[in-house]
Amino acid sequence: MANLQDIVEKIRGMDPERLIGLRPPYPPVALQLGRSEAVLVRLKRKRRGQPLLEAHQTRTIPERSMPASIFQPIPAASGELAAKLQELFEASGTRPGRVSLILPDNLAKISLLPLPERPASRKQLDELVRSRMRRAVPFKLEDARISYQVLAGGGREVALA
Repeated sequence: MANLQDIVEKIRGMDPERLIGLRPPYPPVALQLGRSEAVLVRLKRKRRGQPLLEAHQTRTIPERSMPASIFQPIPAASGELAAKLQELFEASGTRPGRVSLILPDNLAKISLLPLPERPASRKQLDELVRSRMRRAVPFKLEDARISYQVLAGGGREVALA
């Protein structure tokens, strides 16, 4: 019976998402945009153990800067929002680079696109994503920002998130 408990403890200690490639390496900086404020958090990674909080800043955002939904963008307010975000990055001492962006549900559309096999080139992959998304969104795709990540699947299959 002790052997079974040892096996169960080993399985509990494993991280299956990381083992099969489902957990991507996240950037150490996260930016959360809400209706009335923006929050920036920067972590410092350690080799072992939990990361340390290195910087944290919050700034209020005028409500007219954030759209009410993904279907009602406010292009005129983007300059004001960009200035607030630049102020936020400067105040926290964060340099430009990769950032995890956290948006409210009403401002983003997330889709999983399963593919039977990965296209041969990055350009073909981009074209495939755009053609699939063109049918899924109720506005011009040129007005949207598309970002995706390739997730490993079984065999030759891949999924995009």
